[in-house]
Amino acid sequence: MPRRPLLLGLAAGAAALVAVPVGIAALPSGGSSVTGTVASPCYSNLPSSTSDEPIVATLRGGGPGATFTLLAALPGRPAGSAGSASGSYDGSGSATPRITSLFGLGTAPSAGRVIDLAVRDAAGAVTPIGQTRVVNYTISVALRPRSPRSKRLVRVSGTPLAGKRLYGFVVRKGGRKALRRVSLGTGDVCGYVRRKVVVAPPGARRGAYRLYVGPGKTLRRTSPSTVVFGFTVGRG
Repeated sequence: MPRRPLLLGLAAGAAALVAVPVGIAALPSGGSSVTGTVASPCYSNLPSSTSDEPIVATLRGGGPGATFTLLAALPGRPAGSAGSASGSYDGSGSATPRITSLFGLGTAPSAGRVIDLAVRDAAGAVTPIGQTRVVNYTISVALRPRSPRSKRLVRVSGTPLAGKRLYGFVVRKGGRKALRRVSLGTGDVCGYVRRKVVVAPPGARRGAYRLYVGPGKTLRRTSPSTVVFGFTVGRG
């Protein structure tokens, strides 16, 4: 009786990717003299957490003591639909609000989604102040082709990986030794890389494995700058 082919699949309990539909809504504008700058060109959204890398803006030109709300949204979405932060201006009309929780950005790695930032004053007028980008700090591995010996697309993104040479390490679940190391390239300003590589261990032995991705040629499984993907090699 012929043996069934080896197949690579998603590890039990791994999260599936969720598609996020895009709606259309106008961004209202106001006549405020408030201006703003954003501290970083890119920020990380943590899909498995309610606390994300804070988006930090510096506002100027507000009324001393006046209240405001900093609003974040994907282009075409309602202002504030991706997150917000409220505060008040100091005596010089300045403020440095931080948006610490982001919403509606999905769970997949990306090269960075544009986020529109605006300020709403106490009267309800909204003034656009600029843009930044947000990525999900995560990893994805294509499950096709099914043969574990074939190259497949690996995508990683997250600002802790920005500008760093990234490597993937294949480890048996519960193990410590890297069975395979692959080079994935250098993360861009948002820490995004994509490359087709073989992720199965040499010999494609059946079992449960983990692909750890992080900076440098040394496996650091518990480092904050390491992301992990679980998969299995089995028979179809």
